[in-house]
Amino acid sequence: MEKIEQENAHVVRLGSHITELLKRVIHTRSIITVETDFVEESFNSALLKVVPDQYLILDELKPSPRLHSVRDLIGQVFNIQAYVDGVALEFDTRVIASGVQDDVRYYKTSFPREMLYEQKRGSFRVSTTIDQKIPVKFQLKTGESYKGELFDISSGGISIALRQDVMDSRIPRGVIIPQCTIQLPGVREPFECQLELRNIRQSGRMQLIGTSFYKLSPRQERIVEKYVATLDRKRLRQLMR
Repeated sequence: MEKIEQENAHVVRLGSHITELLKRVIHTRSIITVETDFVEESFNSALLKVVPDQYLILDELKPSPRLHSVRDLIGQVFNIQAYVDGVALEFDTRVIASGVQDDVRYYKTSFPREMLYEQKRGSFRVSTTIDQKIPVKFQLKTGESYKGELFDISSGGISIALRQDVMDSRIPRGVIIPQCTIQLPGVREPFECQLELRNIRQSGRMQLIGTSFYKLSPRQERIVEKYVATLDRKRLRQLMR
C-alpha cells in the first residue's frame, strides 16, 4: 500500500473524529499495512480494539517479524495504512506492550494524535449516526421501490436501514439509484438525489444499504454539508458533557 501524498491529504486532529474513523476500520474488517523503521519489511494486521484517547490493540503481524525478541518492538513507531470506504488513511502509533491471547500475539499501541486521509472525494467527512427516524424512499432503474430510514450520513453518502422491504443482496456494487427522497429535519422541501450502491449487508434484523451520493449539484452539496455539520456539533456537545 502506497503512503498518502501530503498534497492530497487532510489532517484530522479531533480525537472523536479519529475514534470514529478507527472504529470504521474495525467495522469494515479492513486489513491494515504496518511499517516501522526498525525492520525493512512491511506487515499485514488488523485493528481489534480502540480505547478513545488511550490506546489501540492490533492483531498479530503477518509475516512474523524476524527479531531476536518481540520486546525489540516495544517503543518503536508503527506507521499504519488502511482504506475505509475507498479512502486511504494513515497514522503513526507507538508500541506500548505486546502479549499473547489464545496463542495469538497482539500489540498495544498509543492512540494517534493525528491522522491523514486522502481527499479522493472532494467532500469526505466522518459519518454521523442519526438519532431520530428520518424516512427515506428510493427506486431502482428496474422499477422496484423501497421505504426505509436514514441510518447514517456523511457528505459523501448515506446508509439506509430497511426493516421490511429488503433488497436482493446480489445487486452489484456500482448500480445507480436514480431516485431517492429524504426528509431531512430543518430542510423545508424533501431532499431528492441520486445514489450509487456501495454495499448491502445484514445488521441484526435490519438490512443496511451503503451508498455514495451521485452527481450532486452545488446546491445539494451545501444542503448535505450544512446538515452533517449540524449533527457533528450536536454529537460533540454530547461528548463533552
